[in-house]
Amino acid sequence: MVVPTNPNLKQFVGEFIYEYVENFIGEERAPKITGMLIDLPHDEIKGYLFDFTKLDQKVREANIILNQAQTQ
Repeated sequence: MVVPTNPNLKQFVGEFIYEYVENFIGEERAPKITGMLIDLPHDEIKGYLFDFTKLDQKVREANIILNQAQTQ
């Protein structure tokens, strides 16, 4: 069964987490990391929306990915 998704979900989630991500990681990377996080599968989004420990982990993982991309 296919579950319909809210077409505004990514925007809503992005607005909800952006300030948190910005305070955690900084203004320069916040837009990119927020974009990376809202592109995750819905189950992962639900996970970090309800558990900020998971959000911290996802932000750290995204930051590591950006660091690795810069060094290549």
